[in-house]
Amino acid sequence: MELGIGSVDLAEQDLFRAHAAHGVLWAHQLRALRQLDLAQVALADGCRTMVDWVASRLDLPHRQARDLLTLAHAGNAEIERLLAEGEIGLERAVVLAKLVLAGVTEDELSRAMGLDLAGLSRLLERRRHLTSAAETASFESRHLAWQRTLDASGLRFWGEMFGVDAEVWEKAIVQRADEFLQHPKLARRQLHADALASICADSLSGGTEGRTVTLAEIFVDATLAQPSGGEAGVTLASGTRVGPNTLAEILCGGQAQVIVVDGDGRPLGASQRGDTIPPAVRAAVWRRDQGMCTIDGCPSRYRLQPHHILARYRGGDHHPDNLTLLCWFHHHIVIHQLGYEFDPKSPPRRRRFLRNTNSRGP
Repeated sequence: MELGIGSVDLAEQDLFRAHAAHGVLWAHQLRALRQLDLAQVALADGCRTMVDWVASRLDLPHRQARDLLTLAHAGNAEIERLLAEGEIGLERAVVLAKLVLAGVTEDELSRAMGLDLAGLSRLLERRRHLTSAAETASFESRHLAWQRTLDASGLRFWGEMFGVDAEVWEKAIVQRADEFLQHPKLARRQLHADALASICADSLSGGTEGRTVTLAEIFVDATLAQPSGGEAGVTLASGTRVGPNTLAEILCGGQAQVIVVDGDGRPLGASQRGDTIPPAVRAAVWRRDQGMCTIDGCPSRYRLQPHHILARYRGGDHHPDNLTLLCWFHHHIVIHQLGYEFDPKSPPRRRRFLRNTNSRGP
């Protein structure tokens, strides 16, 4: 059945009135929830948490119950007024409440009103702290699996990669695909598959000697990174967030350009690929350590890298006595991502690690 112009207008008005009525009821619910939470009604009724109590009594999914409690705990009069008057929906109100709980100023909250829901969510993610423990947990979830097709003519693979490693992987694939001749019958995703096969072949044959992949630009929001110790406000060019572990590795290796920006994204300054180790010092360390990883029992010579024993951000310098040669696994994974530290009692050419109770260990 087709609706006339007048009927469409009436339907729109009914929709908006119903939406506004929802907002008024939600505002009433928030006031009641604050009172019930203060009265510890969940404990009195034998529920584990207030979220469980709300989900049970209101017959809601736990996510929606948690959102209502977030709004109630924020207690922001302006957000609740806009919600009650139907000017914003529940989802927007919840994200705005999370921003309030994250410590945004009134001016920042006012500017956030002009963003769509996706923009609000990105703003909230920028402010959320990425702790060292959370970054390690994300790193440990990495995996790559594959399965041959039934006719054994190929394979399918899937997985998940850690932030910076994913950035390097994507950059390598796109760069190699751009080097291929463009053909009208080849889709971009096919070129990406060809690029991956090409890079793997080069790895086995040594065909790319001298070709290196470096980290991209690191953008540091000065208003968020400094007060959080690097746990918030640090992203790659793609928007991928990085945390303290990655920053420490960047300062150690000097492999990326660090761009400092203000809260609105305006650049304040930049370093040119970090503070790299002088070539003469690098060569001296390589000769002293005989081109081998200095970890006790490690035979690997893969991507050997000088590592700062006293980290750069803690005041360490490029003196050879502050450098030791490590393979990629021990440098990138064990030290900078899993958080292990050297045992100071171990000899310089047979270094061992202190037991790290916060990770699974090497």
